[in-house]
Amino acid sequence: MKLVERLRQQLHYIWFNYANFNGLVLLLAIIIAISWVMGTMSTIQTNFSAQRALDERKQQLRLAQLEVETLKYEQNYYKSAEYKELEARSKLGLADPGEKQLILPENSAAVKSLDSQTIAHLMLKQLHATIRLPCTSQTSNNGLIF
Repeated sequence: MKLVERLRQQLHYIWFNYANFNGLVLLLAIIIAISWVMGTMSTIQTNFSAQRALDERKQQLRLAQLEVETLKYEQNYYKSAEYKELEARSKLGLADPGEKQLILPENSAAVKSLDSQTIAHLMLKQLHATIRLPCTSQTSNNGLIF
């Protein structure tokens, strides 16, 4: 019973002290402030999402530009005389006049120190030599000429 009476007194105090024009203006100001903050937050969130999407599109554009540049460099390389010469040397076994070939025994220390790609290249050159095709002369990483 005391609790109900105390609650009633509190409501009466609030009603008579704050339920006037000043209290209503204050309540209205609080409601307007809350709605303004909520609207601002949603606008900020929308702008943040739009900025993130824009940044992602810029990144995709930059990636596409880099791919185009890479393809242009690759295209220029394939058109170059250097590429044509390397392909003629490797696929057709062509060589410049005066180039010589060095054939190493399979178990030599120099051959064991070479990597598998170089060994395959050496074997291909040896095959070309046995069927009397011209071949190239190149220097490997350890100074061997093949």
